[in-house]
Amino acid sequence: MAVRLDAERHSSIADQLPPDTVEFLQGCGLPDSLTLMGFEHVFALDMEPVLDGTAFRVGTVNWRWCLKTIAIQRTTGHVGYVCDFQGVPPWDPCNSSIANFVQCCAACDDLWELQRNDRIAYECRADWLWDRIRDIDQDVLNRDSIWAELIAEIRWDVV
Repeated sequence: MAVRLDAERHSSIADQLPPDTVEFLQGCGLPDSLTLMGFEHVFALDMEPVLDGTAFRVGTVNWRWCLKTIAIQRTTGHVGYVCDFQGVPPWDPCNSSIANFVQCCAACDDLWELQRNDRIAYECRADWLWDRIRDIDQDVLNRDSIWAELIAEIRWDVV
């Protein structure tokens, strides 16, 4: 089931996010939840301000040892995780848009399905995912990101 931006929330934030972000959240919306790297991401689109109002909360994930907020930055539409845990940077960038985040998660699902059905060679998994992520959101592989971390873990046979 998809969670979409309702009219009330739309009117309060429409001028603070890029138009394509607002359009995606109203039209396609987000799944109510998805699993990435074994962690369930739950989306509510409550759009509460976080990081001193520089981003809006779209969901949460219980990530290893802390509860993280999934957020969209105002003006840029970039997606990342917000964590209030001491010693952890407050903003952990993930994707250049919420649509790209959803597509990258779908690419992970596709990889696991290929692997489950023995349709991809074990040693090719990391390269396959790298190519898909690069096609979706090229810049996320050029820095420390969840996607670069996941691909490294696949290469090192952690996952």
